[in-house]
Amino acid sequence: MSWLRKPIAVATSAKKKLLLDQIVKELAAAEEEFKSKNESLIDGFPVLIERALEAIAISSNSLEEIVQGECGPRAYTLALLGKLTGDLLETGEYHLTRGMINPMGPGNDLLRIHCKVMRQIVEEGYLTEQAAEEEIAMLKENIRSIG
Repeated sequence: MSWLRKPIAVATSAKKKLLLDQIVKELAAAEEEFKSKNESLIDGFPVLIERALEAIAISSNSLEEIVQGECGPRAYTLALLGKLTGDLLETGEYHLTRGMINPMGPGNDLLRIHCKVMRQIVEEGYLTEQAAEEEIAMLKENIRSIG
């Protein structure tokens, strides 16, 4: 996990550095949790981590406001992972043909990570089960129509 310290450099204040550090630790914990439970998800995580670090760097100016509300570092990280996996899958970049994710790339891993993250968001009480199911169904429908 050589990426662990990378986003901290973008922080301008001590408070923001602490916040970024917490979010990066949550990303690392999520990566380890997914790897320990399912080795087949390893291929999808490097793509996801790269995009997550980019998103953190871009949003670092508004990060304090995002996380200081009801959303803590854990909730922010789960929401970020859920959004990024969905966004990546909707680009069509990981499709073999329209509606079919390429089995040789990280696309299927990203879909499984998305589903697992959505379940985790429900388990931790950040989203209702119905809303998570609707989100997953919408993503799968978008995957069928993109590519």
